[in-house]
Amino acid sequence: MALLRMRVLVALICSIVMLSCAPKVVQAADPNATSAGNLFFVITNLNVPIIQDGKAKGTLLFNFLVEFTDINDRALMSKYEPKIKARFFDELYKIAATLKVDEKVHLGRIKAMLTLVVKEIVGEKKIRGVLVKDYRRDYVR
Repeated sequence: MALLRMRVLVALICSIVMLSCAPKVVQAADPNATSAGNLFFVITNLNVPIIQDGKAKGTLLFNFLVEFTDINDRALMSKYEPKIKARFFDELYKIAATLKVDEKVHLGRIKAMLTLVVKEIVGEKKIRGVLVKDYRRDYVR
């Protein structure tokens, strides 16, 4: 009788362990599951010169993440990538042209402006926003 109780107890414990692991395994194997990392489109190495008085006074280097709303829009983002990059360059050149030597770059304004640009190109409801992944300002000496 004690052996039967032990087997039932072991079977019960094994069942509980297997049932607690099953949803995690099924969730990880679900191909429709989306992770936040898949909803970002990277735009890298936007190098914008700061030109004043006909001379290069420095460089602004940006890396951006464009956050979109649906995982199925990744192909759409790839399709529009050249146009997005071109418009980003246009807007960043405008900022760099008016930038003074010691003036700070307002990343919040840049994010807001570029978010509007991307929403105009791709669609209002398809884009959550633009994030500045990396930013660096180099000065020419």
